[in-house]
Amino acid sequence: MSGTGKRFRSFGWPALATLKPNDEKCSSALTVATSAGGVSYLYVAHAGYPGDRGDYQGHLTVVNLADGSSKVFNANCSDKTVHLKTSPEAPYCGSRRSGIWSRAGVVYDRETDRIFFSTGNGPFDPNNHDWGDSVLVLRPTARVGTAGL
Repeated sequence: MSGTGKRFRSFGWPALATLKPNDEKCSSALTVATSAGGVSYLYVAHAGYPGDRGDYQGHLTVVNLADGSSKVFNANCSDKTVHLKTSPEAPYCGSRRSGIWSRAGVVYDRETDRIFFSTGNGPFDPNNHDWGDSVLVLRPTARVGTAGL
C-alpha cells in the first residue's frame, strides 16, 4: 500500500507467491537483500500445510524490487522455474514435500553474494532435481550456478 492507503499496483505488484494456497504457506519470514550487483530482492519461502499433507513442493519466490519481475526456485523439480500447479494440471511435480522450513527463510551473505536456506521432509534425489533435507546455496536471483547448486 502507498502512503495514501491505496493499494500499490505497479511493476508486477501484487506479486504471486503460490498457485496452491490450500497446500502451501509462507511460514518463514520475508527477507530483503541487496546483491553485490546493487539489485534488491524480496525472498518469499514456502512450505506445506495443513498438517504436512497435500501436494506441496517447497519453493522460493524471488521478486526484483526495482522492476517487480519474479523468479521461482522449487526445492523439488528445480528444473521447473515456475510456480507449480496441482497434479495433473501442468506444470506440476511428481515429487512432494521438501518445504523451506527455517523461520529465517533465506539468509543473504554479502561476502559470497549468495543466499542460503534449508529444506526438510522431502526426497533428496539430485538426478531428479529434488533437494529435500538439504542446505542450499544459490545466487541472489535464485538461479543455479554453472557448477550446479
